[in-house]
Amino acid sequence: MYECGAFQTLREPGPAGRSEDEQEENYARLRKPLQTKIFTAELLEEMDAELWALHDALPSLPWLEVVECKKGGAIVLSPLDPA
Repeated sequence: MYECGAFQTLREPGPAGRSEDEQEENYARLRKPLQTKIFTAELLEEMDAELWALHDALPSLPWLEVVECKKGGAIVLSPLDPA
């Protein structure tokens, strides 16, 4: 969510006024498109890929377990060893 807020801030004019050139330059540095539909489509695709990666990794994480409960799955974490 932080990234979304940062991009929204980049899109809006700042107190001193952000020009279109500055906006384009900022997005170019971040390698993100200025077009809203393209930006959100890429973001959704990236989020979907990362959620599937997490889903695939869950069974192999020895310190994490998803258990059944009345209101849905609950995540149980094993305590960490003291550092």
